[in-house]
Amino acid sequence: MLKIGVVGPTFPPIEGITRVARSIEAKRYDSIWFPDHLMGWFPQTIWTPEIVGPLAEYSPHTFLETTLSMAVAASSTSRIRIGSAVTEALRHHPAMLAQSYATLEYVTNGRLQKG
Repeated sequence: MLKIGVVGPTFPPIEGITRVARSIEAKRYDSIWFPDHLMGWFPQTIWTPEIVGPLAEYSPHTFLETTLSMAVAASSTSRIRIGSAVTEALRHHPAMLAQSYATLEYVTNGRLQKG
């Protein structure tokens, strides 16, 4: 069976996560994924209202925290799987990563995507 996921919002406002997660669940996508980054990859020169719309009020390097974003998506949905598209293990102590993802297993009611 083909499963298709969607990248979740990484920028404020936080309500965007709820809106997008509910929308992709309603459209029957399988999962939502959140990258774990401190900085964006968008060049500052294209970060203008004409190109990125209302996001231009934020820096292209404003990223919401990954595990909290995943928890927001999980609390807004009931079916879709929730995952991290990348986790920067060098920035996080292994014990803290383990604790965060163990907690997410409970928050997602077993919908945490592993591997």
